[in-house]
Amino acid sequence: MTIDLSETVRLELIAPHHADEIYEISVANREHLRTWLTWVDNMKSVTFIKNFIEGALKQYKEKTQYCYVIIENEKIIGRISVHNIDKQHKIGEFGYWLIKSAEGKGIITLACRELLSVSKEHFGLKKMEIKCGTENLKSQAIPERLGFVFDSIIPKGEYVNGKMIDLKLFVKELG
Repeated sequence: MTIDLSETVRLELIAPHHADEIYEISVANREHLRTWLTWVDNMKSVTFIKNFIEGALKQYKEKTQYCYVIIENEKIIGRISVHNIDKQHKIGEFGYWLIKSAEGKGIITLACRELLSVSKEHFGLKKMEIKCGTENLKSQAIPERLGFVFDSIIPKGEYVNGKMIDLKLFVKELG
């Protein structure tokens, strides 16, 4: 499944052929990504990414995760997913990251906006969540721009860079 966001940016359902490029950009952006992402320090080879993709595709078949690569000008620049899908309660959660040079262009906001619509119309979700480190101001700006409501602080909600960090939880009702 491909979703065009603009003339130069699209979302493409993650697939095995993306593994090498995801690994390469992740290694090149390791210091940038590891600030807020728990998996970066565990990534030692392309096999890590291949295993992630295999798991993501299994979850896609189970309808518990929809994971996309973000492509700009035919190059992968990041990833976005609707994950932790609770089918019974119709709740999903966004996760996303971009390489450093792609930040600040509104790409994640655009991708989230499109996936909010897809999540409601195609997957029947009624509520979306975004969790961000309390000090990750760039990531917090995205749910704020999309009309999410701040819900709560999750104390010590994630282990990143050798320490537990607090998370802000933002929610949006999809109707």
